[in-house]
Amino acid sequence: MLKNGKLISGAGLSGYQAATKPYHQEGIFFNADKLPNFDDQLRNSAELRAKYWQPVEIYMYPHNILLNFWSELGLLGALLFAWIIIKYLYLSSKLFKVIKDKRTKIIALSLFAAMITIVIHGLVDVPYFKNDLSVMFWILIAILGILNLKAYENNRTQI
Repeated sequence: MLKNGKLISGAGLSGYQAATKPYHQEGIFFNADKLPNFDDQLRNSAELRAKYWQPVEIYMYPHNILLNFWSELGLLGALLFAWIIIKYLYLSSKLFKVIKDKRTKIIALSLFAAMITIVIHGLVDVPYFKNDLSVMFWILIAILGILNLKAYENNRTQI
């Protein structure tokens, strides 16, 4: 799908299904091993073709959050998303180390754990492109930004 000029630019938001349609197989024959000479019998019998044919849907998203950003937003979008996550994890771990207030330390650790959960879930699913989960993602970033500003005001040094 990333061929034909879509490697860099991507297919656009919600463009994954349309971009993968030319590469999609309409369906499969299942339980083919149960019949001897299945191919020969299949060519001669419309009833067998109907019985063993199973249509296959085009999935809405790729199986992975990074591949999803790459296929829809292009290479730059995937790199930017990866940078946001790496920067978030770096800041939350740095805040955890620097802050002395126990309550704020627990919040920083919880924010780190929440993003790690999103990343691990993103290895096998696309937890971002569901409306409520994308809002949650940006709320986590906003909370981390607020904690970072408070730490900066208290220490007068950039974290």
